Amino acid sequence: MVNNKTCMLKGYSIPISIHKYPNINTKKISDTLIRYLETNRCCVNYPNCTHPKYQSDPKLFDLNNVDVKKLKKYYFNSLRKLFKSYKIIENKSWVFFTKSNTETSSAWHTHENKTYKDKNIKQVSGICYITKTNLGTLFENEYFLFSIKPCVHHWYIFDSALRHKPLQDFVNEKRIVVATSTIIQVNPKID
Repeated sequence: MVNNKTCMLKGYSIPISIHKYPNINTKKISDTLIRYLETNRCCVNYPNCTHPKYQSDPKLFDLNNVDVKKLKKYYFNSLRKLFKSYKIIENKSWVFFTKSNTETSSAWHTHENKTYKDKNIKQVSGICYITKTNLGTLFENEYFLFSIKPCVHHWYIFDSALRHKPLQDFVNEKRIVVATSTIIQVNPKID
């Protein structure tokens, strides 16, 4: 007879939450996001910076556009499913683009902001694939090295401290991703 107590393995779950949202017009939002990227480059040092070549500034969700507003709403609805009550401290959102017939830009990184130490402060990030692609994102922590299978019309939500990078390969079709980094106070006290 096997003693279940001694054979028990400590359980670890894959640290990503996936949220499907209603379809939006992929062609229309793709055009909007590319236009946004062309006029809102990553930083003032572009192109002499360390950001990927085709990445926008972190203010995409401030854009007054119907489809971007929907994408933003679906993102925050996903967060509400994970954290019933929260207050946004900081939110960043940007476009990451790979042109067709080129290789994806890929480097390990996190979105963690180490200045926040309070236990009620959570840092979450999101990835949303706007265009169909076979190239997902590779994640790594002390227990896992895994990639996600990219699906359009889904938000992939994860802890901002989780190391990740786009899978690196040649793409035949343009690859458009929206990414986020959000700092929230969970269960905030109401003044």
